[in-house]
Amino acid sequence: MDEVILPERFCYQDILPLCESRFIEFKENFNSEKMFRKYYETVCAFLNAKGGHLIFGIRDRDRLIQGIKMNQQQIDDFLLFVDRLTMVVTYQPESREQSVLDGEKVIYVPPTVFRTRVEQITKNQYICIISCYPENGRKYCLTDKSVFVRNHAGNFRVKPSHVVYTQEEVDRMINTSIAKLEKEHNKRHHELAITISDSIYDYYHHSSSETLYTDKCVDHRFPLMLMFMVVFSLIYLSNV
Repeated sequence: MDEVILPERFCYQDILPLCESRFIEFKENFNSEKMFRKYYETVCAFLNAKGGHLIFGIRDRDRLIQGIKMNQQQIDDFLLFVDRLTMVVTYQPESREQSVLDGEKVIYVPPTVFRTRVEQITKNQYICIISCYPENGRKYCLTDKSVFVRNHAGNFRVKPSHVVYTQEEVDRMINTSIAKLEKEHNKRHHELAITISDSIYDYYHHSSSETLYTDKCVDHRFPLMLMFMVVFSLIYLSNV
C-alpha cells in the first residue's frame, strides 16, 4: 500500500486522481445497517493484502468527490462502526494445531489495525475513510471463519489455507492427549478408592454399633480385609 498516497485535502466536485484497485475501494454513501457485511468483507480483504483504503463519499462511476451529507450523530455512528470492526475481525489460525487447541476461542485484532479520517468538504458534506494496516505475518478472517482476499478491485471469498501437521505438532498433541488420559484415569481410580473406603467405614461402623466384639464381628473380618486390599491396590495403581 506504500504506492497509494491519498490527497491531503479532498476538494468538493473534483475528480479523485486515483482509481479503484487492490488498495482502494469507493462507496458513494455510508449505510452501516444494510451494507455492514460488505464493509466487513472489504476490510478483511484489505488486511489479507497489504492494506487498503475504504473511502466513503466518492462516486464510483467517475470518481467524483461529492461527499456524504452527515450530521454529528451520523459522524458518531460512523466512528462507532469502525470501533465495532475490532469485534468482527479476528486472526486465521497459524496452524491446524492452534485451530484444534483454541477451538471456538476468538482473538480480536487491536484497534491500531484500523485508522479513520473524517474530512469536511462543504458545510455538511464529509469524506470518511477507513484505512487498514495489517500486522506483519498475520492472516485475517471474520468471526464466522469466512476469509476474503483482494484481487484488483474486488473481494473474493476463499477457503482458509490448509496447514499440514508438522512432526513436532503431532508429537506435542499426542503427548498432551496421553497426559490428559492418564490424569483422568488416575482421578477416576482415586475417586473409586475413596468411595469404597467410605463404604467400608460405614459398613464397619454400623456393624460395630450393633454388636461388640462377638463371633458375628469375626465373620466380617475376611470381607473387610478383602475390601481393604482392593482399596490399597487401587491407590497404588493410581500412583504408578
